[in-house]
Amino acid sequence: MRNFQKLIVALGLVGLCGCSFFAGITDKPPKEANEPRGELVTLTGQVIRAEGGYRFRPLKETEALRLSKAGGTKEAVAEEMNLRKYFGKTLVVRGERKGEWIIRAQVMGQWLRPGEKRGSTLLGPEPKPTP
Repeated sequence: MRNFQKLIVALGLVGLCGCSFFAGITDKPPKEANEPRGELVTLTGQVIRAEGGYRFRPLKETEALRLSKAGGTKEAVAEEMNLRKYFGKTLVVRGERKGEWIIRAQVMGQWLRPGEKRGSTLLGPEPKPTP
């Protein structure tokens, strides 16, 4: 009986030590951002049809921007927002401006056209395919 108790105690200690040892190995280190995070800006502008598709042009600016939900410029193209449903609308967009992109973009609101009770479900014209 005494040997059996020693065996139980030994297995318990091995189990506790093993748990604490493997907890340190399996914990994932926190992800570090590859790119430093910039300041979030809020812009108001219109969605226009450009040569490459639909773009967001902030008010009082001539350059049209592309919107992406991605957290970095490397993944921006893969997660680009389709702005076709907002064609002709005035939007309020919040995100981080990086060159021709607004990354981590969120559409915060849109102005309705006169007579609309809610946002349009109509889609803008089909974009021309790029060669």
